[in-house]
Amino acid sequence: MKLEAQKKKQTHLKLEARPLQALSLSSSVSGRSARTGPEKAFEEALLDGLKMASGLDQAFHDKLVNPLQLVRALKALGTDVLTWTPETLFSFLDEKYSGWTKDQCVSAMKHFHETGTLKSDIPQLVREKIYAIRVISKTDLAQNDWNVFEKVGGALNDRTAKFGVVEPLSPAECARTIAVIESVRPDQYSDEVKIYVAACCHEAGLLTVKPVKWLSFCEPYLEEMNLNRVGERPGKDVLSKIALRYSALLQQQTSQENSSEDESVVSVQAAKLAAITLYSEDVLAGT
Repeated sequence: MKLEAQKKKQTHLKLEARPLQALSLSSSVSGRSARTGPEKAFEEALLDGLKMASGLDQAFHDKLVNPLQLVRALKALGTDVLTWTPETLFSFLDEKYSGWTKDQCVSAMKHFHETGTLKSDIPQLVREKIYAIRVISKTDLAQNDWNVFEKVGGALNDRTAKFGVVEPLSPAECARTIAVIESVRPDQYSDEVKIYVAACCHEAGLLTVKPVKWLSFCEPYLEEMNLNRVGERPGKDVLSKIALRYSALLQQQTSQENSSEDESVVSVQAAKLAAITLYSEDVLAGT
């Protein structure tokens, strides 16, 4: 019994002497230690660390990961990894979250420098989302160049970009893209990007986007496009009814599919706007 008590005491002393700060667990451990003892506190803190690592692993391997969850996962790495070259970044992520050895990482980097082809277990769509996050975090290109806005938007909406080809975004995809950009690095948008977004909305047959927070900045351009097509702007009374119907739909959390069967212009336009808002704000709710 005395021997067991002595061993326990030595174990406690060793645990208390460990440099827990180096594991970034000090605050967690100290609070728990007072309640449960050092051994249990250390065990719980390690489990928390494993859970966090598991969550990061999922973020980097889930093709449909919420872009803002990916932003958090990148920030959690504790260094500005977005400034690294792609081959360095993805070799680091593969070693940390894909179980790669050092030799595999060196081989992948050598292959990239010899062929220009990137080898990685991080899915291509996740890599493109990371590229998009890098652009919107470090530059204002997405707010000023419609080509960049479109390709960034494609990645943020789970699409693999085809460079050199115009791939118009839907109004909902535009709204979601802007919601993500504004969450990461808010800035002003150029007329070029506003016109691009207005054109996407115009092609979708929208009469107005004023009620939609993420699209309202392109309303003047959409008005002009509609005027050029039909020779007149929608009446103020119609726009007012659309806005009211849109608000009513949102309060009921009703999407286009669940809206009234009334096929009037007002109902259809309001249902489209409500569906756009619900889709775009889902990315924020998912964080």
